[in-house]
Parts: sequence; C-alpha cells; structure tokens
Amino acid sequence: MIVSVKKQEAINAIYVAAGVQFQGAAATPQVAGENGAYIVREAKGDDFSYRMVQADEFKKAYEITKYPNTFVNRGKTY
Repeated sequence: MIVSVKKQEAINAIYVAAGVQFQGAAATPQVAGENGAYIVREAKGDDFSYRMVQADEFKKAYEITKYPNTFVNRGKTY
C-alpha cells in the first residue's frame, strides 16, 4: 500500500494496472487508463470511501511519501 499526502491529509492508495475495472460509487465501473490508476481510500467521518484516480492525475495531485518494500498477498511477493 502506498501512503500519500494531499493538502496535509494522509491517504492510502493501491496501484492497479491498465484495464482493471473498479466498481466504486459511480453507476458504471471505472477503468484504469493506459498508465494504470490508484484506488484511493479516504476517511469520511467514521467510515471510508473508495474511488479510482488515473495514475497521471494522482501524481499531479498527491505527493507519494512512502513506497512499500515488497507487495505480499497470500504468500506471494509481487
């Protein structure tokens, strides 16, 4: 998971490859563009919201402050 800062507000985001679909709040699935996208988790009161931000726009709006050393999922390292 990548940690980023926007306007001094920390958020968590996961990078997804081009073509990945995400069913967020929008009525139709969002699709990652040719440079990929990030699924962003933001606090909303006591809850969280999730949305997809295209990679190019994410890099313009957010400052990435921490990259993980490895990605581990179900015993596999990516």
